[in-house]
Amino acid sequence: MGLNEREMILEMLSEGKISQEQANKLLAALDKVEVDESTADGEKVTHTCSKDGGCEEDEGFSLFENLKDAFGVALNSNHIHEFKREIKQTFITSLVDVELGSRKGNIEIQGWSRGYGYIEETIKVKGIKNKEEAEKLAEKYRTLTVGKDFIQAKKEMKSKRIFISYKLFLPKANQYDVCVSTVNGKVTIAGIVTKDCDLSLVNGKCDLSDVKGEDLELSMVNGKGIVSGEFKDIDCSTVNGKLEISDYLSSPGDIDISTVNGPIIIALPTPGLNVKVDLSAVNGRAKVEHPNLNIQSKNGVVITKNCTIVGEGKAHRFYDVSSVNGSLTLKEL
Repeated sequence: MGLNEREMILEMLSEGKISQEQANKLLAALDKVEVDESTADGEKVTHTCSKDGGCEEDEGFSLFENLKDAFGVALNSNHIHEFKREIKQTFITSLVDVELGSRKGNIEIQGWSRGYGYIEETIKVKGIKNKEEAEKLAEKYRTLTVGKDFIQAKKEMKSKRIFISYKLFLPKANQYDVCVSTVNGKVTIAGIVTKDCDLSLVNGKCDLSDVKGEDLELSMVNGKGIVSGEFKDIDCSTVNGKLEISDYLSSPGDIDISTVNGPIIIALPTPGLNVKVDLSAVNGRAKVEHPNLNIQSKNGVVITKNCTIVGEGKAHRFYDVSSVNGSLTLKEL
């Protein structure tokens, strides 16, 4: 997949159109796609990485077990058992760690006005006729633990039978360190205040609305990302996906956005627009639909490919956008 795109990224780097850091992010995103494709159905070992950078190996199925598993699912494909677990938890710290991982399941985090957290875990087991056997298998894959200052669920081992989803309702009065990783699932977060928010998705949609925080890091492969909120610093990268960012914050900050194949749309407020946007693109151009933004001319000529876009006042919020095959649109909130 990535040979031509890799060459484009390296060419942009050699010509000084993107920084070494931006090139590393784009190349890492390409590598992530290649790794995901190479471990499709014969995967034996998966890696679960925590926020502190440590990784653990989870032993998955052998090839024989995978074949047996797939055969059993095919024979009993109409049988689906669903097992739910509900947990209520009062948190004793103002900052709560939330670390969730899932394959083929959705993760939803919603803020609410109550003083406790409500966590719902749903495990669907497909392809097993007997309910007791299905429940035993569900227990084997259950990883959710909840404490007075944390919620944690490691990404489960790969299985064609198991689908795990999480729904969290969390007190708005608390602040959260969020680390979420999904494969083939949707992530929805709304109405909470975060400190650090680290999201990684492969083949899924990410939707953040009314979320505030210090740092947002979003990494996506094959999916659409929607971000609406107030983050001091933002770092988003995507391969084969669309990014829509509604940035309500006008205070100082740094925003890095990179894409290989996909458009980028950034919506900004109208008053007090003290921003500067630097775009580096191979096959993409900038389109400005904001009344208070203008593309700076070079020697009297307006260039929309590799350009700088500025607001009315002195810039203190900086956007660094790099694209291989994707356009940039700036519009009004």
